[in-house]
Amino acid sequence: MNKEDTLKYIQEKEREGKITFATIEGLMSCPLTDFIKQPAKGVLYDLNRDKLTTITLATEDNVRWINDYAVAVLIEYLIKLVNDITDERNEYKKKCEKLENEKTLY
Repeated sequence: MNKEDTLKYIQEKEREGKITFATIEGLMSCPLTDFIKQPAKGVLYDLNRDKLTTITLATEDNVRWINDYAVAVLIEYLIKLVNDITDERNEYKKKCEKLENEKTLY
């Protein structure tokens, strides 16, 4: 597939709510809602943007690795933030359910 066809394919999958990435076996598409359920290390590994890969592929004449490393740091932070917010929401829901149950007892 040439660059233009690849871009069209990726954008088509994006409209379907999927992320497309390159693997050793070729392009792979996955629903974003499933992909993001992975730990940050899994997301970064699938995208070849984990810190170790980024550093390993770094070259003196291509500074793109610096931004790839920054992306890894940012994704790790954002996934942790999402997980923390989800945990807080779940705790709040439990407290609300407990209060609702206590209210019905009286």
